[in-house]
Amino acid sequence: MSANLLLPHLLPPSAQGRNWPGKMSASQAVDQLIRFQKVGTSVQQHLDSITQSSQPYLLALGSTKSSIHSYFVVIDKHALPCKATGSVGAF
Repeated sequence: MSANLLLPHLLPPSAQGRNWPGKMSASQAVDQLIRFQKVGTSVQQHLDSITQSSQPYLLALGSTKSSIHSYFVVIDKHALPCKATGSVGAF
């Protein structure tokens, strides 16, 4: 997981388009890339709570951010389970 969290700091995001208000911070990029949910949270409940369309992201389920049990790739309100046990493999 730490490799994926470190990536936006090594390759910081750039401004997008003419109307973009400015450059996104690395911590904002991490929030866009990986979403964390506690174990026991329903994946379907998470999908139902999505109000706006966003880029595909990695949903990590675990008791803490350092102890993730399963990963899902979320695309257009669909969760695709990842067989990988690590975040790099899930990516």
